[in-house]
Amino acid sequence: MVITLLILGGFVAAAVYATMRVDTEEVPALVKKMNEAFAEGETLQSTEPKKALQKYLETERYADRVLAKEPLSTQGLLFKGQSLVRLGRDKDALGYFLQARDSESDSAAWCHLQAGQILCNQDSKYTEGEAQFRRALELQPGEPNATWLLANVLRLGTRNWELIPFELGEIEQKQRLHIQVMDDLTRNQHLPPDVDLVLKGMKANPTDPNVLLGHANLLRAEQKYDQAEADLRKVIELAPQIDEAQVRLGWVLFESGNDAKFLQWQTNVKPPILEHPLYWLVCAARAERAHEPEVAARCNWEALKRDPNLPEANYQLGLLLTSMDRKTEAVPFLDRAKKLTDYVELARLNHFRAFELGKGDIELASRAIKSADELGNLWEAYGWTLMTLQIDPSNKALEQDIKQIEPQLKDVEKRRTLPNYNPALKIDLAKMPLPKWSEKSAIASPKVPASQVSFEDQASAAGIHFEYFDGQDPKVNGLNKFNAINGGGAGVVDFDRDGWPDLYFTQGSKDPQDRDQTDHLDRLYRNLGDGHFADATAQAHIVENAFSQGVTVGDIDNDGFPDIFVANIGSNRLFVNNGDGTFSDASEDSGANESQWTSSCVIADFNGDSLPDIYALGYLEGDALTRICNDTENHHYPCQTYGVPSAHHRLWLNTGDGRFEDATASAQIDHFSNRGTSVIAADLDGSRKLNLLVGNSGTQNFFFRNDVAKAGDPLKFTEAALSMGLAFGADGIPRRCIGLAAGDFNGDGLLDFHGTSVAEESDTLYLQQNKNALFFDKATAAGLFSTTFMECSWGTQAIDGALDGKLDLIASCGSPDNPRNQFIPYEMRPSYLTNDGQGHFAPVPAETLGPYFQQKHLGRAVAKLDWNRDGLEDVVVCHSRAPAALLTNTTRKPGHHLTIRLVSTASARDAIGTTVEVVAGGKKIVRQLSAGDGFQASNDRALVFGLGSNAAVESVVIHWMSGRDQRLAGMPADKELLIVEGRDQPTTLTRD
Repeated sequence: MVITLLILGGFVAAAVYATMRVDTEEVPALVKKMNEAFAEGETLQSTEPKKALQKYLETERYADRVLAKEPLSTQGLLFKGQSLVRLGRDKDALGYFLQARDSESDSAAWCHLQAGQILCNQDSKYTEGEAQFRRALELQPGEPNATWLLANVLRLGTRNWELIPFELGEIEQKQRLHIQVMDDLTRNQHLPPDVDLVLKGMKANPTDPNVLLGHANLLRAEQKYDQAEADLRKVIELAPQIDEAQVRLGWVLFESGNDAKFLQWQTNVKPPILEHPLYWLVCAARAERAHEPEVAARCNWEALKRDPNLPEANYQLGLLLTSMDRKTEAVPFLDRAKKLTDYVELARLNHFRAFELGKGDIELASRAIKSADELGNLWEAYGWTLMTLQIDPSNKALEQDIKQIEPQLKDVEKRRTLPNYNPALKIDLAKMPLPKWSEKSAIASPKVPASQVSFEDQASAAGIHFEYFDGQDPKVNGLNKFNAINGGGAGVVDFDRDGWPDLYFTQGSKDPQDRDQTDHLDRLYRNLGDGHFADATAQAHIVENAFSQGVTVGDIDNDGFPDIFVANIGSNRLFVNNGDGTFSDASEDSGANESQWTSSCVIADFNGDSLPDIYALGYLEGDALTRICNDTENHHYPCQTYGVPSAHHRLWLNTGDGRFEDATASAQIDHFSNRGTSVIAADLDGSRKLNLLVGNSGTQNFFFRNDVAKAGDPLKFTEAALSMGLAFGADGIPRRCIGLAAGDFNGDGLLDFHGTSVAEESDTLYLQQNKNALFFDKATAAGLFSTTFMECSWGTQAIDGALDGKLDLIASCGSPDNPRNQFIPYEMRPSYLTNDGQGHFAPVPAETLGPYFQQKHLGRAVAKLDWNRDGLEDVVVCHSRAPAALLTNTTRKPGHHLTIRLVSTASARDAIGTTVEVVAGGKKIVRQLSAGDGFQASNDRALVFGLGSNAAVESVVIHWMSGRDQRLAGMPADKELLIVEGRDQPTTLTRD
């Protein structure tokens, strides 16, 4: 945003001349000559600048003569200031503009506008400039330039609630109407400040309230809460009339976790603040943290009565009503949340395509019109229609639409949404309690115990020398090809069944379209059991030369030997294990090798016929393989996936004869495709049926609920992420769930999910609330917001690093491209978060974790295994532009453990979805064997139970997918067991 100086041309000059009032005949003649000289200067400026300069000097002389006769002549002051501006003497001009007396003439309003611009541009005195712009609007209501300039000041200070009428005014006036305005309006409450302008303002005038307010929001994004609080309190002291500062202070206190300060703020807010929707939104968030669902519902409802375009309030109220068994009332709010997120995405796509193409996109703009109309945002539908007509001036239908809309707007207030489209006005929640908090009821921040978990990268020492080749030009400081973004994947596969987990790494190439290259191949490393790996790719008869992405492992034919499915840019590959240490390429015979860009994949039995199926996530298509992300001057810029078509997700059903058939359409999920990055197959509700959670980097997550009637029946899925609370983050905004991890994070026996995201978006922590599989994103309460907001995380895994029975989180980090942003680095340190067992997390210091965590990387896929079989879970991490890491768990004094491997006999042999309950020391620990394992990875198929100080377990209960529940008697700890469905005694696996 730039507050550009406006220079009066012929229109204003003519207006001045027409409205002037003088007392002598001499002044009108001077004004006419002054007008003519300035107009000539404007005409000559671009072609003959020296002659133009002379005309501006002539204008100044005429203005001086007018002011000598009438010192307070508004016309004289205006043209004196204008000529000085053209002569590069802005500060001298300011004194003349400020002398102008208020009147109904255009010249008085323009003096205020010019003064405001100089105050803003030259000295960053935005608050003084704001006063000038407001005065201009008082003198000339609806003046389009004043509307625009005032809106820019409000944007600087992120005073977004105040901004709405002015943005709608810009639409009404059809002035400077472009996609940027519409994009800003759709993201209103989440619109960030202009970083460069704020930082410039902090250098020039650090006490300006608007500058301070914008700066506080930058500090809040960096989690520098103490500094943000200080800025906001200064704004409140200097400009108590700015309600936005009070509301933002509440959010900073809430997010910082200082509940005592938050409650002090909340109990002392003044009535005007109660009309701000973000006040009610932060109260709703605090009520959620305090486990007061009815208060949270009431506060969200109050927020929506004031602004129905808050995605977080719609989403949270819908979920809260669902949890209260008021599902019918919940539907309109969930529907609106979905429509809002789709609308925001459309606006961003329009903005990006306009930047990319240099003009708007007719099809996208038409969709935006429809989306705004469905939301009841009539002013915005009008704005999109006007802009679409600019793109396609000959469109008579659009002209007719404009004629129909304009009469309706005459009686509509400057509000985004028509009242009858607001679901909050159609339900009465006034009987639900309002917040009644006192400082004595402050919630103490959870104290997560310190962890002594540590790791050592032993890849090189163990004989693993693998680096993913992304085909990127090393001379480019970043990634200017789409195919270089994701990196490769890693799969854990005991292919020779000797009990020691082996590793499969996918590899890229110079060009995804070169299907004949042999320089860069996937690699299979065999675990020798003596602390070393050996490259067994050739001996295993594996030749995979495609540009590979993710990998998954599963026994597709139930013969006891794991098979490998590789996701490629191009045709996918299926390697069937021959049982003798070698594999056969069954890709073409299987039929599951469709040529597209596949990112992640999973092998699991979805229809219960005991035959494992394949689900593959499509990523990008179109020109994604050939486009070079350079601008018109051949300068590299980050590859943006916005506007690039998504490849289709595919479900391949195992027919039992080595072939797979495409069941995507028959399972009713063929319409659900996006930029898929991560997938997990698991049984969420104890139905003994596998569901699919899919993380997309484009829009919402998908949750495919398995609705197959009985084993072997035709497979049918229902997409239910929205109603289950898995579609978005807590703020109602889609998360780019690059990675997913499954586990019981709060110890209640229910499966939860962790999702990673890009920088400036918090990770998600979806905690399951009850047996009905309803989830709430508790990332903020869990301590993940402040620790992950500025990270860009990829693969993630739930891991009990200290074997204390509590699932920690490990994630790889690194930007998808060099962002050239002082707040977001390119390479990043990996993340390890320790868990207190109640679902509260805290970062473990890098100095404790080990040297690998003290270094920055471009981390990508993460898979877990116990490669040395010491009972401690280890991790393999893939990188972009660096060798893969084998992070060996070196934690001193860990707890006892029990490792369980499962073999099913009455369902698919892999036993995916089987849940195991272990009781040790009177405490129940629940783990489920899921598959998919998130981002481009496949974990070791073992369940590791950390037992802490307990040297034995009292019982083990297995809930098999066949419906059988099997109970085993107590046994000593620190063992690796093989449990076969139906056998009374487990088999102890040894390292010999």
